Order: sequence, then structure tokens, then C-alpha cells
Amino acid sequence: MTEAILVRFLPGALRQDAASVEVTWQMPDGEVSSGTLRALLESHSEAPLLLVLSSADVQLTSVQLTRKQARHLQKVLPFLLEEDLIGDPEDLWYAVGGVVDGHYPVLACDAQALRELKGFIEDLGGNIVGAGVDGQILISSAPVLAYSGQSSLLVQGMGAVLSLPTDEVEDVLLALKIDLTDIERISESDTWVHLRQSMRQRIELLHGDLKPQAHEVSRWPSITPAWMQFGKVAAALLLVVWATAWAQAWQYSHLADQANTQASALYESLFPGDKATLKVAAQFKNRLAQLGGSGGNSADFFALMTPVGDALSQHKKAGVQPRRVQYDKRDGVLILDLQASNYEAVEALRGTLLAAGLAAEVANFRNQGEQVAARVKVGAL
Repeated sequence: MTEAILVRFLPGALRQDAASVEVTWQMPDGEVSSGTLRALLESHSEAPLLLVLSSADVQLTSVQLTRKQARHLQKVLPFLLEEDLIGDPEDLWYAVGGVVDGHYPVLACDAQALRELKGFIEDLGGNIVGAGVDGQILISSAPVLAYSGQSSLLVQGMGAVLSLPTDEVEDVLLALKIDLTDIERISESDTWVHLRQSMRQRIELLHGDLKPQAHEVSRWPSITPAWMQFGKVAAALLLVVWATAWAQAWQYSHLADQANTQASALYESLFPGDKATLKVAAQFKNRLAQLGGSGGNSADFFALMTPVGDALSQHKKAGVQPRRVQYDKRDGVLILDLQASNYEAVEALRGTLLAAGLAAEVANFRNQGEQVAARVKVGAL
């Protein structure tokens, strides 16, 4: 069976033109290379590709349903997640994993961007066999901090995944007051090993009308020319060889099913499904990879992030919860999407930011039943 090339996308790939997207890939023999997506496709046009998108581009969350409600999961999912997502839920693409204690793990990303990326790869002859998200694939190794080139990944659970620039890992985690004492750290080479070993447990992102056009490579062993020549000499022996090969294939399939069952049991024991206490923090952290970078704006980002983090911590008991954080490098401002108990709580946070010597304005505001959602822009004076 031909093994696939593992293709990792950097944070922000779904927000870029596919022709200019940079990727890192690992060949089946373990060799790792980097370059543009176009260069990879031109040099390996016939090889099967397993895509690994960044958690910075795909939100990882979960929903709790009864089995009766789950029958209509795909239809009601946009409405169930409406309060957890910034933007129109109907513009997103969803992938759902198997239920764990009544909770269904969910992946959500920009549907049009994912469709365009897949179309670009297939238009250049790429043979996609599947796609997953790095944070969800590495959940079986959690809690873990995986270093990988420009972007590293902190995985604590399905609702607690943080992607951030490697050269800013320590500073960001310190600002967020995250303790790494009991979290395993793995190198870039070991990250590739964990990803390849855990790909079978991925939630498949490309399903439905986005199912890859390429056929999966058959797991049955092919007949070599030596066997064909031998069959011409002794047809009876060829029948025996075929029977032996069939028995071996059945045994391998049985062992693979056992391994998959054991892996699923391990996943369920590590993540019992109650993500409520981590959910908000995870939604805040999952977007931090969009904030930093290797350019010259890192100092500006941290000059804002430190006092903003302190202010959010002060108003947490008042019901102010961050849902998403984005950093606009061009204007040098942080964009905070918040959920609060009332508008007064948002104004109180704004007052704290002003007192810290920052410029802060409420750019957007809307009621959501007993709570409110607001967008606050924060910049330097």
C-alpha cells in the first residue's frame, strides 16, 4: 500500500491565495521539505496527499445533544453554534466526530476558502485522500506542546487548542498565565511522528460535496512481476499464493480494527466530554496564531496584549468573556469579540483599558437574549 505525503499548512492558509500558500510536507520515508503548495503539487502530482490544516484556521468545539436530536445534527449545527461563532454560521463548513458522553466534537472553518483550496489542489492534479486539523489529530497525545518550525501548538483538549508563533511561545503563555509544568514538550520531528500515527483518529474535514475526487489507494497488495512470471510456470501454486495473501490481508484488517478500537477507548478515557469550563478560553486561544508572526509587529502586539490580558482577567467575574481576538498589523490594533452579561460590563472593561493608557472603543454591539455580544477595538494612544 502506498503511504501518503503528509502536508502541513501554516496558520492563515485559508485566508491566502492558494497559489502563494507555503507548506511543509513529510514523505513516507520521513524526509521533510518546505516550499509553496504549487511546487509540491508539480513535483508529486501522482502521490496521495493527506492535508493537515492549522487550528488557527479551524475552530475546535463541541455540542451536547441527545441521540434523538443528533439525527438532525447537520441541519441544526449552525444554529447550535451561533452564539459561539463570530460571523455568519451559515458561511462555515462543519465536520463532526463520534459522540463521547453526549458531546459531539465539531470542526468549523470558512466553507468558501476550504472549497477554493481543495479546487486549486485538484486542478493541478493533486491526489487528496483526506484532510484533518493538527490540534484535533494530536488530542490523543494531550496535554502536549508541539514545536514545529514557525508555528507551534499547545493541545490540552478538544476545546483547548492554542496555535502561536514558535519564537513567541514562552512570552504568550506567560501573558496568558498558562503553566507548562505537567505538559509534555515534543520536537518538530516528533510532532511529525505523532501526526502520522494519529491520522486514523482524525475527524475527516472533506466530506459530503467536498469529498476528494481521487480514489483512496487500495490496501490490497499488488501482484509483482515476479509472481506473474511464477504463475505462468505453476498455476496451481499461484492459487495457493492468492489464498495465503487473502488470509494475511484479512488478518491485517482485523488487527487494524483492534488498534482503532483501542485508540478510540484511549481517546474517550482522556476526554470524558465535559468541555464547558475550557470552552471560552479555548475559543480565545485558538485565534492567537493570527496575532503574532516573524515580522516587526511582535513588539506592538505584546505592548497591547499584556494590559488587555490583565484587564480581561479583572472583569472575568463580572461576566466578560473573550470569544475571539484578532490583531490588525496594518492599523496596530487588537480586535476583541466579547460576550458579557450587559452593556455596562463592556463599558467597565473599556474604562479599565482607558485607565491603562490605551485607546479603546466599542465598535459593535448586539443583544443575545440574557447576554450581549460586543466588539472592542484597542490601540495605543
